[in-house]
Amino acid sequence: MEEELLRPLCSGSMASYEGRMMKCEECNIILDRDIIAVLNLQMRGEGFPQRALNEIIGGGEGLTT
Repeated sequence: MEEELLRPLCSGSMASYEGRMMKCEECNIILDRDIIAVLNLQMRGEGFPQRALNEIIGGGEGLTT
């Protein structure tokens, strides 16, 4: 079963961008898909709600890889 990829910082949907990179359709941030997977798994394991990571790091605007 394939789950929808969600951006850990804004909960927007991710779409393929270039190679292994993914781009958020809501805020246009670009991240490596492995980074997105690790962040999502971390939040699920720790019981964080989807937007919690954004609040922890203070907005996260401008993060790209």
